Amino acid sequence: MKTRGNQADLASSSNGSTILFATDDFFAVAENLISPKDPIWLADKYTEFGKWMDGWETRRKRIVGHDWAIIKIGCPGFIQEIQIDTAFFTGNHTPKVEILAATLDEEDLVFPDRVSAMGSAASPNDVLKATAAVSKHSWGVLLPKTTLNPGVEETRHHSFAVSTKRPVTHVRINMYPDGGIARLRLLGTVAPPDWGSVDPNALIDLAALQNGGTIISFTDAHYGSPAKLIAPSESLGMWDGWETKRTTGRPEELTEDVNGFVGSYAKQEAVLRLGHAGVIRKVVVDTKHFKGNFPESFELLGRVPGKRKLDNEEDWVPVVRRTRLQADSILEFAAEAGVGPTEEIKFTIYPDGGVSRLRVLGNVSHPRA
Repeated sequence: MKTRGNQADLASSSNGSTILFATDDFFAVAENLISPKDPIWLADKYTEFGKWMDGWETRRKRIVGHDWAIIKIGCPGFIQEIQIDTAFFTGNHTPKVEILAATLDEEDLVFPDRVSAMGSAASPNDVLKATAAVSKHSWGVLLPKTTLNPGVEETRHHSFAVSTKRPVTHVRINMYPDGGIARLRLLGTVAPPDWGSVDPNALIDLAALQNGGTIISFTDAHYGSPAKLIAPSESLGMWDGWETKRTTGRPEELTEDVNGFVGSYAKQEAVLRLGHAGVIRKVVVDTKHFKGNFPESFELLGRVPGKRKLDNEEDWVPVVRRTRLQADSILEFAAEAGVGPTEEIKFTIYPDGGVSRLRVLGNVSHPRA
């Protein structure tokens, strides 16, 4: 299996992040910065304000100051890498950028109501209010003022290793002075909940990103990462889910096996570490948007705490035995009775295809060792 780190994009709108404030959205709104989609170029698309761009682009500055925006992180966590993409901003990219971070309570930062619309800008009074709001708090420098390159293929991608000692809840991005940025990715790990305060009888999603669930490894992610399986938001489209490529060596004609399945000739797997060991009660598999490319069937295995070899098949027990799936559906399955506390799960689809979301609902057990 191809092994990947357990990083998530903490800035992504799919993971609950939002734009609280932006000084200017004239050519393209700041929400595009945190879109989970890759930026695209439409050569002939224009709006009444100018060329349509897939990113955040402000007007050419003709007043004092510089442009900036505030992002509220949907799943607060520890940022380890910043990725900035200036794709397609070849003559209008932001020359320099700076990123600040803070750890704040919900009520600590109040901004004027946001209007997210091309052609708009915050009023001078709203900018003053927003400036006063951020000035009340301490902001650490996550990325010092840094030069960005034009958005041609050879220079569009920028990556910076960083670290944070406290979970980041808000980020400020400063443009110097104006221009366009296609995407901002803040890669890191989600801060775990306070498990000691969780009711052991409460049914929670043990695999959810916001509860500390992570992807350990997977076999294929040709069209979409399995990290999307555990996003807190509903899937917005086929691009917003885990999808593998078609099996290259598939049979010329499909036939049933002894159990009535036709997809047994191949399988794809994703291994997840739960946010906390727990007893799984039910599993929800969401194939929304996957209509002609959903998996034929799936199974879910669990690994008990204390077992450390993920490749030892004897350490895995069935949580949901192999079961057929349906196109564009949200299906709920009861977990096998008698399965004890589980720390990792292996989600296997047959033979390939796409799944939008996976919810693993259960009760928290003992604290992780």
